Amino acid sequence: MMNEWRSDWDQKMARPPFKERRFTADMMEDVEKRLENVRKKRNRRGRVRSAIIIVPVMLLVFGAGSIWIGDQTAHSPKQVTPSLAIQGGGAFQSSFEPGAGGDYDWWSSSDHETKQGNDRTIVTLGIAFMKRELGVWGGPTPDIWEHPEVKAPLERYDVSSPWVYEMYVDQIRTDEMQTVYQLRLRLRDSIPMVYEEMIDVTIQNETHRISLIEHRNKDETGIPLEEYEPQS
Repeated sequence: MMNEWRSDWDQKMARPPFKERRFTADMMEDVEKRLENVRKKRNRRGRVRSAIIIVPVMLLVFGAGSIWIGDQTAHSPKQVTPSLAIQGGGAFQSSFEPGAGGDYDWWSSSDHETKQGNDRTIVTLGIAFMKRELGVWGGPTPDIWEHPEVKAPLERYDVSSPWVYEMYVDQIRTDEMQTVYQLRLRLRDSIPMVYEEMIDVTIQNETHRISLIEHRNKDETGIPLEEYEPQS
């Protein structure tokens, strides 16, 4: 149901809406200034929030990176590369000339009875090669190993054929901790075929015991004895 029309409504409807303008240009300018201030405050708050978020993240990233780098530096093992030496060099002075060596008679001669330190170990190893007494498969073995597993790479030489009949010291590299002898081995079998191989033997300067043996090359084919020409 609609209300009845009141007589005073006609009078009110006939009046002008406003006696004067209520929203002036000054008021508009004031409103614009307030809006601008509000935008500036919002932008300032946004920058503050970004700084609050970015700074801890940067500290976390760079801080963790520094810790990781520092930890890697602290735990990275120092690589020791022996320097090339002739007649020893470095901390240990070897009495072997480059290329020195020969057969069993050469290594077991009285000239080598006075060898000392690491050279004495190499003489003992040379004789063990010729006599096939490395002890990889059991039996006699010289007391020149840091631990029994060191001689495992020599299993191919601790057999009846082919056998090592000559050994030569090609190079010697040394530092304060260890000395590396590069040995050239000549082997022969009953066919007869001749083989030539290279190994690196690392000896600790303090104990004069062999701590590592590495193959530089292996000869699986060989050459007939009548065609073999020894390297100079």
